[in-house]
Amino acid sequence: MAAPTAEMAKMTLKTAVPAPPQLPKGKKGTAKKVVANSYIVTLKPNVPFYLHDFRVVAVFMRNGEEKLKEVCKQTRDDFTEQERKQAAMLTYLAMKKNGQLKGDFMYDRAALLVSLQEICKGGEHTTVLKKANAPELFALASIKEATEVRVTIKKAADTYQVSTNDLTSRNEATRKALLSVANLATSQTLFEDMKEFVCYGNGNAYLLNPTDHGFPATFDVGCNDKYGGVGLTKGARIVEGPTGPAIAITVDTKKTAFHNDWQFVNEKMTQMGVQNDPVEATALLRGLKAVVFYSGLPQGEQMKRTITIGSVSRQQVRDVTFKDDKGATKRLTDYLRQQYKTTVNGNQFVVLDKYEGNAYSPDCLRIAPNQRVKSENIQPVNIEKLIRESASLPAKRLAETGTLAKCLAAGKANAEQARRGITVETAAPMLVDARQLAPVALGTGNGNVSANGPWRQGKIAQAPHADFKKWTMLHINNGGDPENLGETTARALVTYARNIGYNIQMALNVIHVRTESNQEAQMDQIFAHEKANGSTFIFCIAHARIKNHDLLKAMELKHDVVTQQITSQVAQKVAHQSNTGTNVCLKFIEKLGGQNHYIARTTTDLPAWVTAKATMICGLQMQHPSALSGKEREANTMPSRPVAIGWSVNAVRGASDNGKDKIDQQIEKESTHFSSDWSFAMPKDYKDGEQYRASYKEAVLTMLRTYKEKRGCVPMRIVLFRGGVPEGDYDKIRGEEVPIWQAAFKQLNAAYSPSFIVISVNDAHSDRFYQQNIPGNEKAPKQNLPSGTVIDSGVTNPNLPMAYVQSHVPLQGTAKVPSIVVQHCHLEPSHKLVVTMDDVIRMTYALAFSHGVCNTPTAVPTPLYIARESMKRANELFNFWNKRSGGNWTIDDIKQKFTMNPTVHVNCHGLRINA
Repeated sequence: MAAPTAEMAKMTLKTAVPAPPQLPKGKKGTAKKVVANSYIVTLKPNVPFYLHDFRVVAVFMRNGEEKLKEVCKQTRDDFTEQERKQAAMLTYLAMKKNGQLKGDFMYDRAALLVSLQEICKGGEHTTVLKKANAPELFALASIKEATEVRVTIKKAADTYQVSTNDLTSRNEATRKALLSVANLATSQTLFEDMKEFVCYGNGNAYLLNPTDHGFPATFDVGCNDKYGGVGLTKGARIVEGPTGPAIAITVDTKKTAFHNDWQFVNEKMTQMGVQNDPVEATALLRGLKAVVFYSGLPQGEQMKRTITIGSVSRQQVRDVTFKDDKGATKRLTDYLRQQYKTTVNGNQFVVLDKYEGNAYSPDCLRIAPNQRVKSENIQPVNIEKLIRESASLPAKRLAETGTLAKCLAAGKANAEQARRGITVETAAPMLVDARQLAPVALGTGNGNVSANGPWRQGKIAQAPHADFKKWTMLHINNGGDPENLGETTARALVTYARNIGYNIQMALNVIHVRTESNQEAQMDQIFAHEKANGSTFIFCIAHARIKNHDLLKAMELKHDVVTQQITSQVAQKVAHQSNTGTNVCLKFIEKLGGQNHYIARTTTDLPAWVTAKATMICGLQMQHPSALSGKEREANTMPSRPVAIGWSVNAVRGASDNGKDKIDQQIEKESTHFSSDWSFAMPKDYKDGEQYRASYKEAVLTMLRTYKEKRGCVPMRIVLFRGGVPEGDYDKIRGEEVPIWQAAFKQLNAAYSPSFIVISVNDAHSDRFYQQNIPGNEKAPKQNLPSGTVIDSGVTNPNLPMAYVQSHVPLQGTAKVPSIVVQHCHLEPSHKLVVTMDDVIRMTYALAFSHGVCNTPTAVPTPLYIARESMKRANELFNFWNKRSGGNWTIDDIKQKFTMNPTVHVNCHGLRINA
């Protein structure tokens, strides 16, 4: 790996590149109106907000000494998140009721108190609460043994004081502070009414009594140990507004699964079917909060503390022994019976505490309430059902959103919000201007060009550059599949491929095997043998129960042989269902360098520079591991996993633009034809990010060199679609990533200065858009906005070139329309290039049609879609290696084993092998 340079080491937010100026607004398309799930916030002028630190400490007496427990801060103690939030809010409410806080306040249930009047002028102020003046607080199981609760309030730094007049401030930090206050103001009703809502952070609240709001009590999530909850997610943003910059609150329906409250862990394990499998039980229970509960004690004394489940041991409860204070050996079962009058089943597996490693019987642990289900705590078979249940059609979702939005301003909150100077107008959501773009024209190999036409009916646009004369069909059959499934599938694929203009031969070899105990050695031998026989592509059929996809992809890189895998269930459909067979063919054609269709620029009305020679279009997305703690950073502790970087470039092997036979139309085809690649990096917070920046720069250089090698020219115009960028990370793109690209340009040639446009794409937001008159009886495609809908005013950021572009056709639920923001736009003067928002929007929309395998446009532009899949492939390969290495890895080692080298992977490099 290249060593980081001194210039790269200096790259910080202080070197931030300023946001680009607004580009000329888009005008193309038919005007229309759409409904947004955003509500305007009215700001009363001249209302100041004073920010204060609010510290809550519970005081316990232990052996005559005080023991302090922080209530507001996340610590590894007996408080769960919801217990801490509840205790903090009850402390705040008790102080208001007792007159210890006088005036108008807002509290975030943690360490921030906002007042409308100046307090603590003389410094910090401490208040003490006792059981007598805070009975509800001291009734909590986590507080009841405390002697008192101390609250210390002090003024925050002066730089964080804001007012309602700061909406138009040029200072980004000031605007963010005002948004935080607006978010907090609109959360007070949710926070204070703890009998109606359970809240997570400032943005997510769930209904404790959903039937009171017209929702069902719960919904089926496909498993008995969990239930479905409904609520809202919200966030404050500065938007263009109907008459000028304004704050809007975006509100969306949120449905998720919760763990059953107070369920015994032994019962939960039984319902999940893992009571006899400690490994699977650990995977599904790790991280859950459980209350230690001794059923033999009198009521009111049964709950003792809360632990975080770390693992389920193979040891049984009856075999657990420990030393008491006198050094005597005791059995856990005897201790529980004698000390807590509680009898447990000794045949169950032991549950271990995550932080202290203490052993517990599953009979003595109950799941703490209000815990949302994380992806790792639910079996994959139930995830799809949860997604279906959560996907409300637009007509229903819009009505639900209106109901939930009113919760933000319920009852007395209206008067309190008015006094605070921040009022949510929840009578109706915003109605904003939108436009309907003209269709995208696609060309196929038989000369047809049609707008949104049935391109699958035509021939492929151009033959693959890869050699597909020799290939292998591999059928892994552990029983249950027809013996001749490999042969019949291979013959059917040859027929389908020839029907769409791709003349391939029958498989060189058809192999039938059963998996052996050492499957890795078995696959290694098969791949080596087939490659030696000249095979460049291995098509694998395996039953869905055989989990070997990661192994096949590791073999793909090791032996430089492209692979594709389908289940035996799909293979049995190939011979009888032409759509299925054609889909499979389209996929391997794209994998091997073919192009099933292309974007016809002139008919699509794209700017000429988008598909011209020397325009490089690429996508990039990363996945970062969990952040290192301060102690881990100081000790240079190795992170649990690397950053996975995935990218794509419009440069496919054999696509040189310099050949004598390369006419403009051929260059146009290649301009929207993408290859895939990936790499790894150390996390940003490891050793000050030097290795991260070096690896990122290395990836940029690889993209530039790939384009030069495959297209035969140096890119003079570069468009980067950067995925996974929330609004809070805009500064990082401009301040950290743009300088890395610029450093890469200069490393190639000091005089190299291409025009460079960076467009961030985000579909992980809560913004939704609806038709004005939704046909409620229709299915999802008709209820949702049509493909080609653009919203670039009203709800967009007034300070950035921004738009929402819906390209896909939703098949279920309500579409989430990706937002695009031009983060950086350097147009080299000598290029005489003019770029408008019409150009950016049209390019983004058109590129959603370049996927080549699916028959409809994707939600995000194809280069970013491929980059995401490349990032997933990097993660899959790392997981494969990590399991076998026992977690011992180095960044150089995994790069050497699991990234493509153009001189080694001559068959795989420059293709879209993860299609």
